[in-house]
Amino acid sequence: MDDWGDAVAIRNGNFTRGQRAIWIIPVTALTTIGGLSVLIFYAIAFGARLPILKHPLHKLIIFMFSFNVTSGLILYGIGFVDPNSPACHTGVFVVTAGITGDYCTSFAIYFLLFHSLVLHARRSQFMENAILSFPIGSALVFAFLTIGGTGPMDRDGACWVRDMLGWRAIVTYTASAFFAVSTMIMGVFIIRSLVPRLPLADTLRVPQSGMLSVGNTMREDTNVITKRLVWYPITTLICVGGGALVDVAGGKWGMVVGEQLLMGTGFINSIGFFAFDPTFRSVAKALLEEVNSLETAFAPPPDMYHHTMDPRYAGNRKEEIELEWERRRVQDAYWGVKVARSMKGLLKRAARV
Repeated sequence: MDDWGDAVAIRNGNFTRGQRAIWIIPVTALTTIGGLSVLIFYAIAFGARLPILKHPLHKLIIFMFSFNVTSGLILYGIGFVDPNSPACHTGVFVVTAGITGDYCTSFAIYFLLFHSLVLHARRSQFMENAILSFPIGSALVFAFLTIGGTGPMDRDGACWVRDMLGWRAIVTYTASAFFAVSTMIMGVFIIRSLVPRLPLADTLRVPQSGMLSVGNTMREDTNVITKRLVWYPITTLICVGGGALVDVAGGKWGMVVGEQLLMGTGFINSIGFFAFDPTFRSVAKALLEEVNSLETAFAPPPDMYHHTMDPRYAGNRKEEIELEWERRRVQDAYWGVKVARSMKGLLKRAARV
């Protein structure tokens, strides 16, 4: 079947799957490394049991990079499978879920910010669950659309949706375009809502405090947030949307460029996360503060029953000191704290970026 697929590609004047697979190895590796770096960073933060991670924004970011890494690796892998095999059908199912999940997660992140910063509405538990369920549910819906429509493509015999301009593809493209455009519109409203409040906000805020606060002034925070609001949807539009269009309409070399763009989404998103996203600095700062607080934690006095003689414990009852010491001992045992302590220098640099 592989020979048949290559024969179709050569007959139609296209590069074979093997040739294209070699060319996208670097960008696949970068996307995998970038996405895994973000996921490992969050794994350490969750391992430290940071309270700020309860916010759904962090879970959505984890969803986005999980979609990036999974779809990238599977997209690379299906280039080597029999296009009529169950592995092909399953692979296209997963890749479609990952690509559309990326769009939907970006949309959910912006809706969460829009709901909070523009509508000033209270976030209920039901709404939080709905926002977290939306990317996964939408990804599965679009993935199920591929059932019965996958196999060897006419243009190169590779494993993918057989008809690149069929109703399945058109529905997916239309929905993805809707989510991308809606995301950008919400971004515009968020930026417009932040700018007029800058002078007043600076008189009321505590510098570098809060979920999205990384600067000493609201203007600094707005600048960083604006970069993120621009980065993610533009990346999605260019890499995923633009990559798909170039792949379909660009001919022989369009397939190569389109695949490079599709595979590079996770890497470019990871650059945006570490360079512009205020949540990275907020989590890094929280990890650093947790490590510092445990390193300076008071130890119990030699004689707990005479603790009142020690000025460090003035006003504290024996039971309160014992509970605090136990809490810090348990917190210090979390594996995330141990890892964070070993990378304290990196956390200091990240918190200052």
